[in-house]
Amino acid sequence: MYKPIIMKKILLMAVAAMMATVNVNAQSDEPKQEVGVSIGVWSNSDIINTFETITTNIFGAQTGDEDFFGPISVEYFYHLKPWLGVGGIAAYGQMEQDLFLTGKKNGKDGVLKN
Repeated sequence: MYKPIIMKKILLMAVAAMMATVNVNAQSDEPKQEVGVSIGVWSNSDIINTFETITTNIFGAQTGDEDFFGPISVEYFYHLKPWLGVGGIAAYGQMEQDLFLTGKKNGKDGVLKN
């Protein structure tokens, strides 16, 4: 699949953008700009997936072939004052798995995505 290659390119571009926005200022104790990158485990999508799996199993469906990526986030803040920062956070996570309503022998019936 091409998803890992595309995600690596996006991650590389995000890191390059953060490196370009970092301001080095040796005269100040407090930084004016703040940049962060986070990689997490067990995101909201993954928690919801647990409940979806329980629900589909109750009704007789089966899931398989899970593809999971993330969560990863990038954040940037600009401090107007030492106690006031303005900025934003962008986050991405993906989960995809095959859905089998009539059993795995008959082929997949759909795809669950979060």
